[in-house]
Parts: sequence; structure tokens; C-alpha cells
Amino acid sequence: MTPTENLNALPLADLHAARGARSIPLAGWVVPAHYGDPEAEYNAATGAVAWMDVSYMTLVTAEGKDHIEYLNRRLSQRTLAMEVGDGLRANQLNADGRMEADLQLYRVDEGTSWLIAPPAVTGEYLQFLADKYVFSEDAKFVDASAGWGFVALFGPRRNAAVEALGLTAPAEPRRVAAGNMDGQSVQVFETEFLPGAIVVAVPVAKLHGFVAKLDAAVSKLDGRAMGFLAFDTLRVEAGVAWWGIDLTEKSIPLEADLFSAIHTNKGCYPGQETIAKILNLGHPARKLVGVTFDGEDPPAPGQPLLRDGAESGRLTSATFSPRLGRAIGLAMVRWQVREPGQRLALATGGEATVVALPFGNA
Repeated sequence: MTPTENLNALPLADLHAARGARSIPLAGWVVPAHYGDPEAEYNAATGAVAWMDVSYMTLVTAEGKDHIEYLNRRLSQRTLAMEVGDGLRANQLNADGRMEADLQLYRVDEGTSWLIAPPAVTGEYLQFLADKYVFSEDAKFVDASAGWGFVALFGPRRNAAVEALGLTAPAEPRRVAAGNMDGQSVQVFETEFLPGAIVVAVPVAKLHGFVAKLDAAVSKLDGRAMGFLAFDTLRVEAGVAWWGIDLTEKSIPLEADLFSAIHTNKGCYPGQETIAKILNLGHPARKLVGVTFDGEDPPAPGQPLLRDGAESGRLTSATFSPRLGRAIGLAMVRWQVREPGQRLALATGGEATVVALPFGNA
């Protein structure tokens, strides 16, 4: 696939093309789907190490002495106790408790924080949401997506690859660690959006040089580059919902068990009343669940799931899992059909069986 004027090209697009990448569109970007052997890429990501270009992730920087306090008022998480190196998951909600953005926040230094989101939350939109109610506060939000490249490393040898580059992964999940390569500052962190990965953020001007060194380190560890298809299988197996795929502006975070994005004892923020009612008085109307299918061919996402002829949910993601040897998926279903073992009919034929997340030996 050739990029068009309506799709963004990754900073490493020339490298991906030279390696024969098969490309797909993703939230306004052209990204590598695979490099000829998606199963080998999956095997590297689960048995050795695989690196993936995730420079389509959105980055907005936050600065100013009031930006942490301001974000505390706007987001579903408590940010006031954050120190340099801390990270947390958070949502921007509307007054009805529905999601406007799903993001992770990192305190990269004393005066700066990073807001990182999946690509369906554009930098322009996230910047708008972030500074929407800034009046007299000293808080400034800037879309910095174009200035940084992001590379994610997956697999049991990912730490060894990071160390071979002279970098150190954060000692704990949800933290960010500053590093240095050839006199250039980089950031190393983990994010719930990329389950099991260590991410290195590199200034775009240094990205090609960084990947050349990364390639050399990864090849010594029996690793390789990986496209989005293998990652999507890892994501679905881990039960991780993505904004723009499984979550939309109609979603409430509790439908996808995003408890890590919500501080239950925090003061007022947009949508808090809805979240509090659900937590204290009942449950959401819908629930994100795993589903399995008979056979190896995953059905098309987006189609309704039926029970007794009536729509009871919608398939949001589907893939073939080499680990499980079958097709699996994620679905947003009505609360009444959330229990494992429920059988739902696909609108295009066949059936899906509800299972608990993350996928075990379903």
C-alpha cells in the first residue's frame, strides 16, 4: 500500500519499505502489517525479542508550574502525588462519564509531563482536550508527536536488548526512566497500551541511527522487526482494549475494567458522578469480554453478536492466536451475556463463546 495525502507516513517509512513491509492503514497512518512472516514475528515476540515501530502513538507535552494540579482536576486519576519518573493511566471523561480520551501520563522531569495516547486520539485533539479549560493557570500543552519516534520491544529478551543499547528499563511498571544515547536524551517506559513491551522514545532526527543499533542488538538475541498484525494478536490475547478499535466516545471506562485509570477516592472531575454511581450502586450496562470461535479464521470485526435473534453486543477485534491454536476476539456485550460460557451468534454465521480476560487456555 502506498501512502496517500490523507494518511501519515512513519518517520521510518523508507526503512520499512526497503524491508518489504506489507502495509495497512491505522487511525490515519500507514503502518507495517508484517514483513513477510507474521507468525515468525509473533514467535520472536513471545520467545525471544521483537521490535516494533510505534511512532504513530500520540504525544502531548505538558509544562508550567500548575499543569499537574490542572490535570488533577480534569482527569479521572489523582496526579498530585506524582514525582519525577512516575506514570499512571488516566481518562478524560465528559460530564456523562463517557470517554473523550484514553491516555498515560508520565512525569519526565520536574517541569514537564508527557501525555501519550493511541493514534486514534490525535495530538491536535488531545492538546485541545488538555488545555480546554486553562484560564489563569500556568499550564501549557503542545502536540509534540512529530518530534519523537517510539520503538517498542517485546519478548523475554527485551531487557537484554535495552541493556545492549546502554539503556536501563524502569525498575517498576508505569514508570519512566531518562537515558542517553550518543549525547541525546531518550525516555524509556512501559505503557498499558503495549502490553509486555518496553518503549524507547527517541528524537526523530536520531531515529534511523537508533534503529540501526537496535537491529544489531536484536539480531544477536534471535530477534526481528515486527508488524502490527503480530502485535494485535498479543494485544487481544492480553485483553487490552484500544481507543478507536474497542473503545469509543460512547464507552465508559468501567465497561473495560479500566480501574487503573480511575482514582476512586479523588475529588471532583468531569464524569465522576457517573463513575461513583456505577461503583457504589450497580454495574455498567455493557462489558468488554473475550470471545473464541470454532476454527482458525477470525470473523470480521464490527459485526453484531446475537442472542435469540436480538443484538446483544458487537465484535470489536478478532485475530488468530498461535498460542491457543484458534481464532479469538474482543467484544463489547450487554451485561446480561458477560458470563464465560455464553454462546452468541455472529451476524455473518457461526458462533462465539464468551471467555474471561485475559485469554488463558480458552
